[in-house]
Amino acid sequence: MGATSRERYAVVSCHVERPLDDVVWAHFSALQRRCPGGFRVAALMRPADLAFGEDESAWLVRAGEAATHGPLGHHTHWTAPDHARPTSGAPRERVLAEGARLRELGLAPRLFCGGGWYADIEVAEACAELGYVDCTSRAARPPYLPPGER
Repeated sequence: MGATSRERYAVVSCHVERPLDDVVWAHFSALQRRCPGGFRVAALMRPADLAFGEDESAWLVRAGEAATHGPLGHHTHWTAPDHARPTSGAPRERVLAEGARLRELGLAPRLFCGGGWYADIEVAEACAELGYVDCTSRAARPPYLPPGER
């Protein structure tokens, strides 16, 4: 019997959910520059939510900075900046619209993680269309979800 070789790897990522909060950004930016354990930290950034008055120009500067220190990813909150899980709407369309906007802004995220660990087949298809590696899946169901909740 031959030995099976397994490639070992590690990924370090951070959900950047409050990228416009100066204190949060300072801590995240320091973490990314520190490269803990020698690993570059992937920034899974929640885009600026214009419907809630967030400043897209300031967000873009920070996203550009994050992209120079590690891989850039797209993280979405489905309902509001402070509410990750979807309560209405069409999650697939949100992913596609945000992904298109990120590209219009000159960014090229390669990773994705749905807010509140939300995923469904349509979101997975949107990620495939955008060329994302979807990092939403977990080994265990989030304990706060009621039975039957996606």
